[in-house]
Amino acid sequence: MNPIYQQLIDREQAKIVLLQGRIARHEERIATLRELAVEDEEECGAQVDPGSNAPSASLASPEVQGEQSDELRYPSRISRANLLLLQYIGTSGKSLNELEVFCTELDLGMKRKDITSFANVYRKRFGMLDSPAVSHYQLTERGKQFVSDREKDVTPIHQTESASPTEATATADHNDLA
Repeated sequence: MNPIYQQLIDREQAKIVLLQGRIARHEERIATLRELAVEDEEECGAQVDPGSNAPSASLASPEVQGEQSDELRYPSRISRANLLLLQYIGTSGKSLNELEVFCTELDLGMKRKDITSFANVYRKRFGMLDSPAVSHYQLTERGKQFVSDREKDVTPIHQTESASPTEATATADHNDLA
């Protein structure tokens, strides 16, 4: 056989071996995800067959879940950045652009895609946000309650903005006089 053809065949076989390794890794990930889904469903009280391809109730779209707000849960932990975002969104709501500017100004380390992911999770999974228009978010009653319960855990937004040096000095002078 021509050595050039043999080299081409060897390369293609090497590619197949690499792809088989990737397939095996992906199959392991799928198995792990199925195990996690079963554990998650067991914690919630529902049962799922790990081999089934049916979506679990917790992963179903809001249309499938309907008005089942009693099944929604609160996050077990929330970062300061997420709590500040929820607080900033408030009752009047904010656009995605406003949220992006807010995150940049406070150096929260969240880019546009991170904000979108945050909003989708807090809207679908926790029911704390509503999206009355594309890229516009506002707190639901559930979200308002969550934020008000945790206001002591975060510095209010108006206090996170640094005061000008003259305002800080005037405040310090006033406190010295008192």
